[in-house]
Amino acid sequence: MDDYTFNNRTNFYDVGYRLIPKYWNKGYATESGKAAVNFGFETLKLDTIFGLTEIKNEASHNALLKIGLDYIEDFYYPEDAIQLRWYAIKNPNL
Repeated sequence: MDDYTFNNRTNFYDVGYRLIPKYWNKGYATESGKAAVNFGFETLKLDTIFGLTEIKNEASHNALLKIGLDYIEDFYYPEDAIQLRWYAIKNPNL
């Protein structure tokens, strides 16, 4: 099975979350994102973790920045005809 390709990358690790609206704005995305990044670096020994958001989703943009990912660039995802934002964080222990 082929993995999705985003921003010319395939088979990468990314941090993400899906919350139903009643759980928005409670810090759950930030806390779960921190735990996921920590697990990726400490347990899986990953070099880099990526993230992506829809360009208009400021809440997810802010959550990824809070957990330490750096905004890299915007890109177009033709499969869904949508503009996305691309983020990355490097493992500081490697």
